[in-house]
Amino acid sequence: MKNIISILSRFFQIELSENEINTLSSGDIRRIKMVNTIGLIGILNLSFYGILYCFIDASTYFVAIAFYFSCAILTFGILLLNKQRLFNLAKILLILIFPLYLAINSTLLFGKAANSQVYILLFALIPLFVYSFKQKSYLIGFIGLNLIIYCSIEFFPAFTEPIYKLPSNYTEFLRSLNVFIAFMGAFIAILFFKKFSNQIEEQLIKQSVELKKSQEHRDLVYSIIAHDLRSPFNGLVGISELLVTKFEALDKEKTKSYLAAMNQSATNLNNLLVNLLDWSKMQSGNLKTNFQPFRLKQPIDEVIYLLNDLTEGKRLTIFNEIDSESIVVADLYMVSTIARNLLTNAIKFTPQGGSIALKSKWMGNFIEISIADSGIGIPENIIGSLFSSHSNYNVTGTNNEKGSGLGLKICNDFVTAHGGKIWVESEVNKGSCFYFTLPAQG
Repeated sequence: MKNIISILSRFFQIELSENEINTLSSGDIRRIKMVNTIGLIGILNLSFYGILYCFIDASTYFVAIAFYFSCAILTFGILLLNKQRLFNLAKILLILIFPLYLAINSTLLFGKAANSQVYILLFALIPLFVYSFKQKSYLIGFIGLNLIIYCSIEFFPAFTEPIYKLPSNYTEFLRSLNVFIAFMGAFIAILFFKKFSNQIEEQLIKQSVELKKSQEHRDLVYSIIAHDLRSPFNGLVGISELLVTKFEALDKEKTKSYLAAMNQSATNLNNLLVNLLDWSKMQSGNLKTNFQPFRLKQPIDEVIYLLNDLTEGKRLTIFNEIDSESIVVADLYMVSTIARNLLTNAIKFTPQGGSIALKSKWMGNFIEISIADSGIGIPENIIGSLFSSHSNYNVTGTNNEKGSGLGLKICNDFVTAHGGKIWVESEVNKGSCFYFTLPAQG
């Protein structure tokens, strides 16, 4: 029975639009689904009785059979109304059909012998499930209507003779069947509420996780704005103020060194802003991707060229051994960003006269890229959490270069977006080697 209801419920499931999901409360969505579930139970119940009386004696019980199937078709209209977004009308029809159906069944068709009027007390509870407690007029009105119908049948004799009498050999069977159906209806209602409660709990957990991530995102952004952005801004303001106030007294070489420092601060500021924007877009899901095949060496060469001033300033040697035939299926901008961040870090933490080596090799359906430096290395206890959004590892470079630690978080997110992996092997004072994989063209 549970599987039948589940299959039919999925078949008639209302696909709420995004706007409706945003505007309807979880309680409204629950009530809409409850109307559908009760309607489906009603259709199955009415159809069952119609079929049952067909087997007993179709010619004798023709009126009852026609009545049951007519009510089933009318109940089907509840599902159609919900599909047409006429939610309130569907509720009203649901609450009116069943007590009126039971009233006719308990008077005109079989009289009080069927004892079906007791179900009206059960259906008197339906308004509590399909209306909110704010809609007191609906609740009181429909519950009162059901009670009036029940009392009229139970305590006052019917004015018409029943059309049928219950077949004597089916009397106990039908009564037992009514009890079974009542229990099944209650069981299905319990399953519905249990399933809905689990969905709400999962939704709350998901929202809690998303809220925590959002708060971490906000805190990190605030931290970067408060500390990492302020430092290069202060550098720019300080040096530019010095150039303005003492320009005439400065010689050519001194002026050039100040301008170089300004350029470095501006470059750091630009890189930080680009990283911050990329990471924020990635966290909010607004960063568009364009996966396409291209030669891996192309963006790597461009990044090395863009960072040439930094490498020359520290007299570093770059060994670019990226295979010119390696073709990846990736987002070109993301790959450039990954390479820029990892290479910038390698430059930052490698002392004067050091070296950096870039290599690539095939690893099944992926290409592994490595960027190794002869720098200061990373402590072993830091490596495990280096790419985590919770990590606050932030070390000044060998020439006092500043950083926010955001670059590695972006690298991790971008590599993960490609289905790849990123990791690092390092030893203090002996250098580090960062690895990441990208999908290769098949």
